[in-house]
Amino acid sequence: MGEYCLIFTTANDAEQATKITDAVLSARAAASVQASDIASSYWWRGSVQNKPEILLTIETRMELFGTVEKIIRENHTYEVPQIIAIPIIAGGTDYLDWIKTETKCRNAWAMPLIRLKR
Repeated sequence: MGEYCLIFTTANDAEQATKITDAVLSARAAASVQASDIASSYWWRGSVQNKPEILLTIETRMELFGTVEKIIRENHTYEVPQIIAIPIIAGGTDYLDWIKTETKCRNAWAMPLIRLKR
């Protein structure tokens, strides 16, 4: 598994997206967060929902997944927020070095990656 990853989550509005972004960056759990307006369609409680959301793409290291997940859950209003990580399998060395430099574990509560049971 790669050392770096993109973590995706969605927010229901700009206020929630900003709250999550600020918390992740303040904790130095991410080097960057991009916010994009999207139209989401999904099943929820037996019916299809269609609504605008804001997709957050969080650039970080795999070892910080647990920290980012904790921050998202603490700042999210969704009952079941999207929190997924996609490994970065290749990237510019200087860019990946920048992610590493900007995401030092500076908080005592940093959590390790939690592996799913199969």
